[in-house]
Amino acid sequence: MASTTTAQDFYEKNVSVRAISGLSSALSILGSALIILSYLCFRSLRTRARLILVHLALTDMGVGIANLVGIIVNFDQYFPHGDSPANVAQQPNLSIVNLCKTQASVAEYCTLSSVLWTSCLAVYMYLLIVNKNSKQTKMFLWFSYVFCYGMPLLVTVWMLCTERLGYSPYNSSGWCSTVLVKPYYGGSKAGIDVMAAIIGYDMWIILTIVLIAVLYISVFSHVRLQQAVLAMHNIDYKFILIPVMFIFLRMWTLVLNMLEIYLQIPPEDIVPWAMKALLYLSGVGDSGQGFFNAILFVAFTHSVRKRLFASLCLKVFKRQKIIKTEEENSIYSETRHIFKSSNPVNSKKYNSLPQGQVNSASEQQQQSVTPISEYSPVVSWK
Repeated sequence: MASTTTAQDFYEKNVSVRAISGLSSALSILGSALIILSYLCFRSLRTRARLILVHLALTDMGVGIANLVGIIVNFDQYFPHGDSPANVAQQPNLSIVNLCKTQASVAEYCTLSSVLWTSCLAVYMYLLIVNKNSKQTKMFLWFSYVFCYGMPLLVTVWMLCTERLGYSPYNSSGWCSTVLVKPYYGGSKAGIDVMAAIIGYDMWIILTIVLIAVLYISVFSHVRLQQAVLAMHNIDYKFILIPVMFIFLRMWTLVLNMLEIYLQIPPEDIVPWAMKALLYLSGVGDSGQGFFNAILFVAFTHSVRKRLFASLCLKVFKRQKIIKTEEENSIYSETRHIFKSSNPVNSKKYNSLPQGQVNSASEQQQQSVTPISEYSPVVSWK
């Protein structure tokens, strides 16, 4: 049984870890929004592959929002720490508990949906390169809707009904998530919920990694290299990078779960710098996939970047044109007022002139005025 001091030390989160996780969540929300807006605003970008990317961006945005809400609320300050009966009795009010479960449910659903949409993107790219059957890819897209949105819903409802979603201080940065360890059980072995770890996250990550590896090996083994290269020239190669980047971002939480849940290694027995590095990478990887996808498909995509820049320049040009028109109208009004005040007799005639003839009329009026310095007598004040 772990001592109370050790558990308390592990409960205390590093502020920098929480800050990095919050920044990653905010950037993921922004990046996902850019991907969705680029798809909605530019009709030429509305392909099936980008449609899958939009659904992936929606789920990544949900993950970022849920984790950012959890970081801002910081549920660590409301829930008890330690495994003593006194700490267990200090439960927060019902509203905090419901908010915690809601945030954990949204994070769980969006995380699983994001994982499944990444798997479907890998399968879609395989069908597009190897089979080249548009009808089959269209049918697969309809299957993806049911599978990627239906399966996470079933898993989330099951975990919520079995009290496996809520506050878990061991595996988060202050937000609520899957309850992998309940410290008040009394023993570290008795408090670990392996089923929640497997069904709630690890199983889907491992299956996705295996699926991506099998599909990518199959593409380069069953298709000749030249044909594969020619086929990849017809598609955007960055879609192939998304599953690879997914593995790099999601593997760190899986490593933490392997060490703490399955191998049951206490956190204090792990090398401190390695533990902190895993926490940093896990916080960025769990929330930042939307940001890295936006770097690939917004910042590093010439067509999207060109359209966004052209749209921004067009808005600036229209704004400058409006300002210039307003300035011309202001000059016209001032000239009209000066002309009327200097020559009241011709004010009625001046009012009938169109705006384009104001300058010529004003010049004629100024030329008709006799300079005082030529014909007025010089007055001497001696």
